Amino acid sequence: MALSETLKLLFNITHFHPDLAEHFSKSIPNICKLLVRRGIAKPPLAAPVNYLVNALLNLDLEDVKGQQMHCFGQNAVFPLFDQKCNAAHLVHILDASIIAYPEAELDSTIAPVLTLIRRIYEIAPDGVKKYMERAILPTPDERDKPLGKSDTLPSRLLNLSTSALTPNLRGSISSMLFELSNKDASTFVQNVGYGFASGFLMSNNIPMPEDAIQAHATAQATQGIPVNPITGQRLDREESHENAPMTQEEKEREAERLFVLFERYAFRNLSRDHVANQSSGSKRLALWMCRIPSRQHTARAGSRSCRMTQTEHASTLRRRENTGIQVWPEFALAALRPPMAYS
Repeated sequence: MALSETLKLLFNITHFHPDLAEHFSKSIPNICKLLVRRGIAKPPLAAPVNYLVNALLNLDLEDVKGQQMHCFGQNAVFPLFDQKCNAAHLVHILDASIIAYPEAELDSTIAPVLTLIRRIYEIAPDGVKKYMERAILPTPDERDKPLGKSDTLPSRLLNLSTSALTPNLRGSISSMLFELSNKDASTFVQNVGYGFASGFLMSNNIPMPEDAIQAHATAQATQGIPVNPITGQRLDREESHENAPMTQEEKEREAERLFVLFERYAFRNLSRDHVANQSSGSKRLALWMCRIPSRQHTARAGSRSCRMTQTEHASTLRRRENTGIQVWPEFALAALRPPMAYS
């Protein structure tokens, strides 16, 4: 309890008074030691783990003023005995948290962990950066399936980056993946696939190189593994979908179906425009005409009393002309012509 309250106080002081953060740099080694030695709790971000993570957010992790180097002879975030130990533990916490918490709660729960991982990656030595890239970005082994389909941390992160339940978190995840890709659009597409990368690039006005997709298709050419630029899956692992070509009868049925749909759409639009321009008496007649269904539907009508003869049809057109109702174009009248039946 005392530890949690102390960590809360430390976070509030450094958050509201950033100029005082340098006075707490000597606490970084102890906070990192507490965080690593506690292991992975259940749940992973139970107190005081969440407060330990928050306390590190506003401190001088880069050791700009050299206080850690002066006191400890090293940067405590990257200790000499194992430079990646702190970064690796945060990645493990991130993975365990995504599994342990419901997706709706992740937006606020793991956001500090993501922020801290991004801060550490920005100042990390090359060896630590390589480790974090291998742990967080999709590996070649995952490309046997489309990216996001396997049960790994990179796949879970990719799915969260497009989740509707995590509106704030998905932007942080995409930003982290972009930073792990050296902030290069082509490398970003190669790492996560154009399907996951396109939304982030467009929303942040990041131009996409024209050859990015072509380059991605042969990104692993040195390993002999061509990759689908959209899904990120290896081309030789994709399922083949060979559908039999349509027969002539199927083509005719499909063409007829599309023609009927277009005819209905054009006829109804014309009817609505016509009604809007007529008097109340003419509107009633035009609205009645709008109720006449399409040729395909009316051809099925079997009631003899509902059929319209050629003479009746011509008489209806003459009455419409005599009353001042505008005659519809030829393609609209085609829907009304006999010998089709009207129900």
